[in-house]
Amino acid sequence: MTKLRPSPVTVKHAITEAVWEYTQKLSEAEAPKHEHFPTGWHRIVEKAIDKAYDNYQDSEMGKIENELERLANAFK
Repeated sequence: MTKLRPSPVTVKHAITEAVWEYTQKLSEAEAPKHEHFPTGWHRIVEKAIDKAYDNYQDSEMGKIENELERLANAFK
């Protein structure tokens, strides 16, 4: 079975959540404002996208897609 592909909204949500968590950590540590926009920001985004893809199969939508695919294959 191929790896399921999350919807664009799921990926955007994962990115937003990762950025929010990063910002919260900096705020709690009272980090200087220039650290809120790190030079390695792309790593935060890449990690969030990977997490969205890896966790999608266990999400509610992923389970529905698996079931639909199983049903579609049953009638072939």
